[in-house]
Amino acid sequence: MAQFKADISSFVDVIKQCSGGTIVVVDMSDPALNPSRRAWCLYEWEYTLFHRGPEGLHMHGLSREDRANIVENIDVNKAESEMPEDKAMILDRIKTHHGSAEAFNTSLRTQLMLRPLSHGVDRKQLSMRSKGTKWRMERLEAWYKAGDTRALCIMAVAGTGKSTLADHICASILCIPREVQTNKAGLPSEHATDCKLALNAAHFMKHSDVRRLDPVASRAWYSSWL
Repeated sequence: MAQFKADISSFVDVIKQCSGGTIVVVDMSDPALNPSRRAWCLYEWEYTLFHRGPEGLHMHGLSREDRANIVENIDVNKAESEMPEDKAMILDRIKTHHGSAEAFNTSLRTQLMLRPLSHGVDRKQLSMRSKGTKWRMERLEAWYKAGDTRALCIMAVAGTGKSTLADHICASILCIPREVQTNKAGLPSEHATDCKLALNAAHFMKHSDVRRLDPVASRAWYSSWL
């Protein structure tokens, strides 16, 4: 039992230390190798999603057919494990993190079908680049609070900071005022903050990444979680 606990602790520590997420290289040449049928494989993916979010799980080596096969077979309740106590522990952890095994199955299927695109690293660099900047956002804040139009167009030549400004707007301007924040029952929130983000989704295009030139895939991903 002591060795089992040590192995689990090491497993968790490795995933936590891998700040870029988990790379999964899949060989589906033999149906028996389908990782979605293995409880430990699903647990590795689950723990990555729990600690790193949807941008942290990187699946490689999959054709469209391979991906469909994996999605079709995802069911942690039916997944195989050599040791029954391992399976019980995995199910317990998954229920703690996701509420139920079914909720986890749905979350993972959505992740693999829609393949979210990552711009987290880019936005972090934008934020670091603008650290110490004194922003003058009075006109923008007035536009946002007025609510007269839903469209804001930022126009400038390349390299002048449009993305940096957009990141700042997403991170700090698009907020729900403290006085109108409510809880799920529609009552004044006991946990109101100065800036509760009202943003549901953001898509940052990148000319050097052809996948991110089409915002439709990103919009589909975010819509699935709303």
